[in-house]
Formats: sequence, C-alpha cells, structure tokens
Amino acid sequence: MVTSPDLSTQDPAHIIPSGGIVGDNLGQFYGEVVFAIAPSKIQKGLIWAGTNDGQVWYTKDGAATWVNVTKGISGLPPLGTITSITPSTFDPATAYISVDFHLVDNRDPFIYKTIDFGKSWKAVTGNLPKHPLSYVRTVTEDPNCQGLLFAGTGNGLYYSLDDGAHWTALAADCLMHLSRGPWCKKSFTIW
Repeated sequence: MVTSPDLSTQDPAHIIPSGGIVGDNLGQFYGEVVFAIAPSKIQKGLIWAGTNDGQVWYTKDGAATWVNVTKGISGLPPLGTITSITPSTFDPATAYISVDFHLVDNRDPFIYKTIDFGKSWKAVTGNLPKHPLSYVRTVTEDPNCQGLLFAGTGNGLYYSLDDGAHWTALAADCLMHLSRGPWCKKSFTIW
C-alpha cells in the first residue's frame, strides 16, 4: 500500500546505484528517502515526515494528501537530513524538527519549531554549543511539561526549560530536579 508520493527533492543526482567494486545495484544509494516520520498523538490523521535531502511534509488526512512546508524554514541550508520530528502533545499546529548537515561538512546544531503547521519556522537552537560533534540527532518535547525540550547531539544531551531559547548540558544528577521544577504542572519521573 502506498501512503505517499515521493516526498524527496527527486534530484536525479542523488538517485544512483549503490555501486562498489562490483555494482550490486540492490537499491538506490542512501539518498532521497523519508528519514523521519511522526504521527500526532492529539490530532487524528496528522502525520509529519522529513527526508534525508531536507524536505519537511505533513498530512492532516492520514496520508491522502501531503503539504510540503520546507520553504517556510528560514535559513535552512540545502540537503540536510531531517533526523527527527516531534509533533507537540499540547497543540496540533506545533512541531519540532532536528536537521543534521554533518554529511555535507556542516556540524552546527539546527533545531526548528513551527506553531502554524509549517507555514513558518523559528530556529530554537538557542545557545547550543558549536563544535565538531554538535550536529543534532534528535529533539523531543516533554509530553507533560510544555516548553521542556531535550536534544541529543553528536556527543551530548541537552535540555531547555524555555522552549529552546536556552540549553543546558544534561548531567545525570539533574534528572530528578527537572521532573519536580516549578515550571511543570505535573509531577513525573523522566527516567
């Protein structure tokens, strides 16, 4: 069953045989694929998808029609891998994405947030440090505490208490403090 059209850029330069000494041609080279997909937990039929060539899409009707929202991401360099998508558990129009460019030799952190179904996006990378392993592999929103985000980079784990404006390296001893802070309306345990 097909659930979507090709959501990639469909650039022929990225659709090549896998090659090698003996051309095995078992499939396409690692390019032009959906890399991240995330259904909403609060709106039936809403699914977000991201490709490894920098495209971001959503569907509100369970995959019958897809909307490309990549153009709304201001300042996004081309050909990044959308490594994760997190639909908000508080608002269906809100989602977060992490984008990794280290395969094209850009190791800066990239995290974006939309509050209008992708019409516009805001960088929420804040003060995440820049270094050779700072590319972001994943971002997630805490399902119980709005504004509490977690990001995993090439060599660290960070949290933000203010929706990505400021980030702090996560230390093992702070996990319990995060779960009981005044910013949370519920008391819960993270791990």
